[in-house]
Amino acid sequence: SLGPGLNEAVGYIKSECTAKNVKVKRAAFNVLGIMHTHIGPSLKAISVASVKDPSLREEFEKVCNEHPFDPETRGAEWPKRCIFAQTSTNGNNGDGKSKPGGIPLDLPKTDLMAELPPDCLSRMGSKDGKTAWKARKAALEDVEKVLKSSSGLLDTSKMRPLVDLLRVMRDRLGDTQINLKPLAARLIGEILGSVEGEAQGKLGKVVYAPIINAAMNDNRKIMNEASMEALNAATSTPKIEGDRLNEQSLEPFVVA
Repeated sequence: SLGPGLNEAVGYIKSECTAKNVKVKRAAFNVLGIMHTHIGPSLKAISVASVKDPSLREEFEKVCNEHPFDPETRGAEWPKRCIFAQTSTNGNNGDGKSKPGGIPLDLPKTDLMAELPPDCLSRMGSKDGKTAWKARKAALEDVEKVLKSSSGLLDTSKMRPLVDLLRVMRDRLGDTQINLKPLAARLIGEILGSVEGEAQGKLGKVVYAPIINAAMNDNRKIMNEASMEALNAATSTPKIEGDRLNEQSLEPFVVA
């Protein structure tokens, strides 16, 4: 299987993307583009997860956009050439032909709380002074910055800190500074949309009800749209895993 070694291969190609030799650098980006066509968002997640250089991240984003994922190629069988022929019955469907399938990937996950400044939550709840809203806005932007640089999957091994974060962000849905409301809604959606399986529903319990309320009762278009998008993301699997309905979030969502 290609999966176990894919991270190493991508790591090597990424290192060549910073090569001084222009031809090597161009070839490395071309290889990443071709791989993205066949593997899709998962490849993009692996590629950008550990990149701190903003300009290099932009290059990766550009290459992925120029080589969009084609789902029809995921299971395509490529012609193989080898010195020694091997035969195997593993994974065949009875006629000697292997079934095409997806590549099992070990996708990196981002520890959101570890990447945020220690005082992020306190600043997000700041109410002291006429300019306190600026501190709250800056704290929300800190969250946004980490999400943008993440792989698209968040680590949920420590749920309590994420619950605390969502509770503070939930309060921002009713912020006195109206421009912070849609920002908070959008970021809540991005957080829940980067969480897998059952964990999404557990975290969603904290915010489903206020977001539904905002979507139904806030007449401002920008807030209504942000709330609806957040609800969609908060009940869907992460984009890099197909962006489809997450059935494990339905019960918490309906109960809300």
